[in-house]
This record gives sequence, structure tokens and C-alpha cells, in this order.
Amino acid sequence: METDELNEDVLPMTNAFKLLCEDFTPEHNKKEVEKQRQTAKNIKNELENAKSDLKIEYKNLDFWTQHDIKHPLHHLQKAISATTSSVTDFKWVKPSKISISEISATKKLQIFVEIPSELFGNRDYLNLTYPAKRAHFLCFAAKFLAGKFEKIEFMAGGINRDDPIFPDLIVGGVRIGFYTSELAKTKRFVPSIGNLRPVTVFGENLFKGEFWPNFGRISKFQTHPTALLALHLLQSVLEHRHLNLEFSPVVLTARIVRLIKNGQITEKQEILTVLRVIFKDFISWSADVEYLDVNDEQMEDDVEEEYSQHFDVNLIWRHLNIASRISKNQMARMKKELATCYPLLGQVYTFDPIFIDKSPVFAQYDHVARLQINVAQLTPLLGEFGCDSVDNRDVICQFLRSLEHRIEQTMSERYEFLGIHEILDPAHATWKLGEYASQQRQKTFLVGFRSTSAWKNPLTVGPSAQTNEAKEFRTLWKDTSELRKFADTRICECVVWNEKPSDKVPRAILQFVLQKMFHLPATCLSWRSLTSSSNSSEADRAHEKKSQEAVFQAFTDLSMLLRGLKGIPLMITNVHGVSGYIRGSEPAYPSVFAAATSSGKDSGERRRHVVPEAGKIPLYSPAVTVHIKLEYSGKWGNDVEAIRRLTSSLYVKLKNVVYSLFQIAEKLRSEHKLCAVPTIDQLFVLKSGIVFKIVVVNDRILSILEENVQKLKDSGASRIESSIQGMRLAMWKKKFIAEPLLQMSLQSFATSHKFFGSTVQLFKKWLGAKMLSGHLNDHIIELLVVAAISKRGAVEPQSTWSSFSRLLDLIATHPWSARPLFVDFGLKSWSEEERSKLEEKFVKMRPILPPMVVIHEEDHQGMKFTRENPSGIVLNRLVAVAKDALKLVEKQTTGEKSIDLETSLLTENLSPYDAVIHLEPPAVVRKKALLERRPIPENPKFQPKIPVVELDPVDELVYQLNNNFHAVAMFFYNKYGGHNIGVMFKPQEEEVPAKISRCSLHKSISDTVLRLNRAEILENIQIMGEGVVADVELKKA
Repeated sequence: METDELNEDVLPMTNAFKLLCEDFTPEHNKKEVEKQRQTAKNIKNELENAKSDLKIEYKNLDFWTQHDIKHPLHHLQKAISATTSSVTDFKWVKPSKISISEISATKKLQIFVEIPSELFGNRDYLNLTYPAKRAHFLCFAAKFLAGKFEKIEFMAGGINRDDPIFPDLIVGGVRIGFYTSELAKTKRFVPSIGNLRPVTVFGENLFKGEFWPNFGRISKFQTHPTALLALHLLQSVLEHRHLNLEFSPVVLTARIVRLIKNGQITEKQEILTVLRVIFKDFISWSADVEYLDVNDEQMEDDVEEEYSQHFDVNLIWRHLNIASRISKNQMARMKKELATCYPLLGQVYTFDPIFIDKSPVFAQYDHVARLQINVAQLTPLLGEFGCDSVDNRDVICQFLRSLEHRIEQTMSERYEFLGIHEILDPAHATWKLGEYASQQRQKTFLVGFRSTSAWKNPLTVGPSAQTNEAKEFRTLWKDTSELRKFADTRICECVVWNEKPSDKVPRAILQFVLQKMFHLPATCLSWRSLTSSSNSSEADRAHEKKSQEAVFQAFTDLSMLLRGLKGIPLMITNVHGVSGYIRGSEPAYPSVFAAATSSGKDSGERRRHVVPEAGKIPLYSPAVTVHIKLEYSGKWGNDVEAIRRLTSSLYVKLKNVVYSLFQIAEKLRSEHKLCAVPTIDQLFVLKSGIVFKIVVVNDRILSILEENVQKLKDSGASRIESSIQGMRLAMWKKKFIAEPLLQMSLQSFATSHKFFGSTVQLFKKWLGAKMLSGHLNDHIIELLVVAAISKRGAVEPQSTWSSFSRLLDLIATHPWSARPLFVDFGLKSWSEEERSKLEEKFVKMRPILPPMVVIHEEDHQGMKFTRENPSGIVLNRLVAVAKDALKLVEKQTTGEKSIDLETSLLTENLSPYDAVIHLEPPAVVRKKALLERRPIPENPKFQPKIPVVELDPVDELVYQLNNNFHAVAMFFYNKYGGHNIGVMFKPQEEEVPAKISRCSLHKSISDTVLRLNRAEILENIQIMGEGVVADVELKKA
């Protein structure tokens, strides 16, 4: 990425941002630091005064077992036995030097012990002789320190602290590193010459992230404290985005030291300036060979070319490529993440999302798979990449590098970047002195992809036929390709994976790579997703997609008809769909299409609607709400009720016009047929099998309501907001101004984010499964999804998987009681000043604000849609189930066996409730139908009729239960096919003082105390729900 693509409209440095940065530096426990310092001094004294007459042959790795110590390289006994050295005997010699160093950023102490060079031969560095002798020296040190210090362990060492071939000692929390002076020329790092581990050559210097010998013994950061703080912040950014293993402290330090040496970072620069310099440098990191110090002697062109061919990224210091572990994909992801954060640097309210907030690794990718590799499976491939490998870890690392290259060759057009993350076992990082280090014969990895629009492409298109590239393509694909002719007359090599786009295509490609190119079993790879790959799951997703397309097309056609109507008193100027069905955010249970009806004589041939048969409850038929506006007229009058009736007559007129329009259109297109039913407040129209509810939004009503409120104010009345006029005005504004404007923003967001609708649907179904339907407003549900997707400082997801994972993380981690949630649709962001004022207002009003406050462009107080729900108890419940769901998603991602995650997420749990209301099965009308409901075929002899729409007995029952029993109980249910309603009695109502006003739903147990009468409440519920309620079960007496 080029830096000229970055947004340079940056903010100036503020004291608030500076304080946030300074406060980010971790506080150090002075007592703990002093304790470590004393421990380090004691260790140094013990090692300096240690003496031993033991002399051993360096190949004898079993010697230390008699001292209850296991040689760390015991598993490499065979390889070490095959080595040679001019110094075969090994003994304890006083260290040449012992130094204690402090890491400025963390205040942690490290001890560096230099092993005398007399113990090594001139060529010991060429094989495992040096590591074996170094480990012997560790064992000597461990023997001297054992019993004198608490907890002594081995820990993986090396340049990135992950190399078990060069372990360190951890004594009382202090790391002890062992090294010797340079044994080899640095040119042996050139790929064609050798594969020396950096620790072999550079010893102490590479361990000290702040000390680079080429720049002097004094740390550059001692004179650049701001650069040190910036390094600490950068480490946090990459760590929270799971990039810290590749971009290790050594790499970050080297890059920042390079900026200091080049003069791009100076001593007097502010922290914000330094951060921008560093971020820009990392974003513009070139693929060319770069040098840590521009003053270093440059390598020959052919040597540079060798580095470029062997490594994806090159940052050279004395022939050592410090960035050798960074791949193209990791570099691309790092640049994407930092480029997203760069424009936000300096903003106070984006500091947490950039530097502090951490999301799970599986939420960083759109598609993930679990890869399990055993070294035994790689045995046939050792000839390809095993020659440079010392142990199992090396073999697997070489395999992963080769695998990533093959994936890039076969499916690079399908993803923007991929990541391979080891599912780490903390036990492998350290091990006890009396135990052998884990050989790690088997490792498990998470393979994640950020997908592109070509992810599901059923074809892998290769080069044109009859070219050299075509031959290479056929060889790569093991002659499975075939020739295909395209519409532009091109004839290309292609691999055909499926007849149509499918998520199964990339899965098949990756399996092909593993099985055909690496000869690995199919069982080593397991794709992990929200839904199973079964035919029924794909059919459900296809049904949801078709439903949304059908609603959108029908709405488009109806909108054109309404705008073109002639012969009505006032022309229609605006048609606005305000239903979640249009943007695909409402589950189509059982269908978006109206239930089929018959035009029996008993219902009247002229009537356009039918009622259900007696004793039968029809499955749910939705109505898609549409708001229309009419051209201005001054003849409406000044009475709201009169305007309603005039509007009703307009509905009748509109109905007649629509019907007559159909008669005209029928002559041209015989397949069209419309049915319209007017009521006093809306007009129901059946279009393409879908019922639309058309509502006229008359601005004259708003003017009248505002005039009535103004009259109250002029009369000196108080509490206008709680008056009838004030509440009617607030309700009208919310329903016909705030909600439509919000719906427009949501519709726009859904159009630009194709996975938005499916994520909202899954969220609603998940809320239902957790019995929380109705406790969150539908608008709030969609706003939460928008907030998760468009979170500032994070790369936007591209799939339902990553969107839902981030949504769960947002719900589980946001401090709801301390801060409001800001929702940014991406069109216009809040300025720092605006957000500061809103935050201040939130703090002042917090005691009277609802538990959940969601601020967006149409609601600066954040309580329009959360004033009533969710309550504090429900919000706490929501956070708890979100945390549980995150654990379930993590188990699905990293667990040994794949599960049907969607089914697991949507499992109900009735155990928390005091009582359960069991519903009659026919009363549950929002459920999947056995037969797919389709629009009625066009037939000139058959006139379809509008069925009863939006009839949900369970919804109505829950409304009545809350209306009658809200003082003593809370009710929880699943809107989408749930057969139970959970009842939770309020604990504060269990026993109350004996008062006349509290006698309802309570019974007397003494002259002064009333107890909640649960039996009476449940009996009332049974009576109230006759025909809907099957029975009521009291679980907790």
C-alpha cells in the first residue's frame, strides 16, 4: 500500500490523547521490581562463585538424569551423536561475563551469561554441537541454582523466544540467556550458504530488543523515550490483532531504530507525530530488500535477488534477515489493519479501539478452517523441505511456508489475505528441569481467509491455451484442467469445481492442495462455519435469499405503480419502504408470501379479504410496511380525526384506481393482478404474492399536534412531555420521522454490506433461542449489528461468520453502564467535539438513562428505542449469554471435532425460569412450514384475496401477560418457533408489606406480610391464554 492513499486530514496533538498514551504504559510494582533485582544479583553471585569438577563427553545427554535434570536436546540424541568437535569434553568454566539488563518498557530483568569460547571448537556452529554444549552449560547452571531459588524451569529461547533448540532458564521469574562470542561469519546467513539460527552468531545482542551493537552499547531509546512509548503502543496494536508472533519485538525494534537512524524520528517529536511516522513506515514497507542501517555495506545484486526469491520480506542486518518469518499475507494484513487505524490517530475516542480492544482471532477472518499436522504425515515430503530442518518444529514450519505458497498459487484471486495461527498449548512454552521438552510431533493451526467477491467462483480460470503458462497450469493442477471458451472468445485452461457459485468450492480447492500436492489425508483439514454444509442448510440459505429478492422486486414494482397513479385527488410524491423484509433483516418464518386463500361463496365474491376458518389459526402472513407522502394541499382542515377519515376515503379511491389500473394493464400483460383492501389507517395491497401495508404520512397532522403542544405551553402548563398532546406528538415524530430516517440509513448500509441481513436474521434467531425476543427493539438489534461491522479502528468483516462473532464480542465487552454505544454508518463520523459533548451529557444524565444507551444520527440521547427495553436484568442476561456463545464459537474453531454451530447457538434453555408456559402447537405460527409457500400462480379466472396478516397469538399473549403481570413477573419467549414462555418472578415481590394496594396477586401470611401468590398468577395465565396455552408448569415453588 502506498502512503499517498492514506487520509492526511489528521488531527493536531491534544493533551487528552497525550495523557491516554502516557497512561497506557504499564504500571510497575516497585516491590516486585526490587525483588527481581535482588534475585538477579543473587543468581549472578551464585554463578560467578560456582565450581565443579565434573567432566563429561558432550554427546552424553543422559548424564544429567542422575542429577534430576533432563538435557533439553535429549530428543536429538541421534543427530548429536553424529556430530564432531575438536573439543569433545565439556566441563564447567566460570562464565566470561554475566550482565544484568532491564527492559525499559516492562522493567523486567534479564541475565545474560557468556559461555567461555574455550569450550567450543572452531566449527561447532555448523551442526548441533553448539546447541548441545550450550544446553550442557544450562544444566550446570540449573544444578548450581536448584534448591536455592524458587521454581526453576526451561523456556524456549532464540531470537523470537520460541526456539526449544536454544532454551533459556527461568529462575524466580528472571530469564537467564546463555550465549558465546561470535563463532561464524555473518555471511553464513545468505540462503545459499547455510541456515544458521541467529542465536548462534549474535548471542546476547539479539536478545536485547533495545540494544543493537551496530548502534553502540547505549540504547537508542534512552535518548528517545517517546519512540519507546510508541513501540509499546505498536506492540499492543499488533498483539490485539494477533500479528505479534510474526511482527516480533525484534522486528518492531529494528524498524523503529532504523527510523531513528534515518532522522525520521527525533528526540523532540510528540508521541502523535512519532506514531504517524511509524504507522506510515509500516504501511509503506516495501517488498524490496531493505537494510536496517542505510550506512551498512550493500550486498551484491545477485545476493539481493537470492534473498528476494527465498523470503517474502527482507530487512537485512549483517546478512541476517530479521523479517524472515513474515509472509506476504501477514504483511498484507498488517498494512490493512494499520491503514484502517492511521486516519484515526490522535482521536481520543478511537484510542481504545486501536490500542486496547482485543477481538478473538476467529473474528478476524471471514472463513476459517482447522488444520492438524503430524510429523509422521510429512515423512514422504522431507526430501522437499526437510534438509534444513533440525527438529519437528522446523519440519512443520517449512511445510507451512510451502503450503501458503501453494494456496497462493491455486486460489489467490479468492482471498485478500490469509493467516495461519498455531493453536498454542501454554504447556509447551516451559517445562520442568526433570522433564523432557515436548517434541511437538503434532500441531494444530487455524487457517483464516479474508474473502473477495470471487470466493465462491465455480471456476479457476488459468492462462490462454497453447502457451507455456498453460502447460505450467496443467502441471500444477495435475492435469485436471480443461479448455473453456468464454463470451469474449477467449479459450483458457480452467478447473471446474461446481455448476454454480458455492462455499464448497474453496473447500474443495484446499482439500485438493493438501491431498494431491502434499499427499495428506482429508481428515487433517476441517472447515469451521456457523452453519453445516448439508443440503438442507444450503436450501434454507437459498430460500432466505430468494425471499429477500422477491420482496425487493415486488416493492420496486409497487413503488413504480404508486408513483404513476392517475386520477387520485393528490399525487404520490414519495414511496418509502420501512420494513426489515425489504433489506432481508427479518427471518421469513414461515414465508414472506401470503397464505393461499380461496374465494368461496360464503366469503362474498366482491370482498377482497378472507378470515380464517373457525377454530383454526393460520400460519403467519407478514405485511411489508410502506410509507407514502402526497403532494401539498391546504384543504385538510385542522382536526386530526377528520384528516384520518379523509385519508381513509383516499385509501378507497386509491384502491379503486389501483384496481382499474390493473384492468388496463391486464390488456397488455395478462399476468398482473392486484387486490387492495382499505382501512381507516392503512391500505393493504397484494402484489406478487406479498402483502404490503401502505400508510399515508400526512405532515399536516404534525403541524396540528405541534400547535396543540404550543397552546399548552402558552397556557403555562407544566410537564408537557407527559401530557396527552405531548405524548401524541412524541409518538408521531418517532413513528413517522425518526424511524423512517433510521430505516433509510439501515437500508443504505444493508445495500453496501451484503451480509448485513443474514447477520441480523441470525442475531434475531439467537435472541429468540435465548428467550429474549421482544426485549430488544428491532431497530436496536440492527443498530448493534451496524456497530459491530463498522467499528472504527477495525477492518470491516466480509461474511456473516466474522460479523456475528464481532457482534457477540461487542455485546460481551462493551461497558454498558459506563459508556454509550456510538453507531456510525460510515457516511458522517462524529467529530471529537460532538462526541465529547454527547459523552458529557451521558455522564450527567446517567441516573435517569436506561441501562442500554445507543447513540446514532437520529437519536443523540440514545434512548428513543431503549427507554423501555432492555431492563438491567435483561441486559446482564444478554451479556452473559453472549459470553457463553463466544466460548461456543471458540470451541467450534479450535475444538477437535466440528459441531453444528448454528444448531448449538439456537438451543433453548428453560432451567433459569421459575415457571414455564407450554403453548399449543397450532398457536405457534412463526415456524418453518412443511411445504414451501409460493406466490399464487396468475389465473384470470381466479381472484386472490388478502388473508389475515400479522396475526401472531403468541405475540399477543406475551403483550397481555406483560400488561397484566409486569409488576410481579417477567416473561421470556422465542418469537421464531418457540413452544414455551419462561416466567421469572421478581424477587422483590416475593414478600411485601401488607397494604391494600399490594393485595393483588399476593396472599396474606401474617398481619404485616403478603407473599406472592404464584398459583393464582399461573391460574390466571391459564385462563387468559385459553386456546393458546396448553399448560403451565411451576418449576421453582
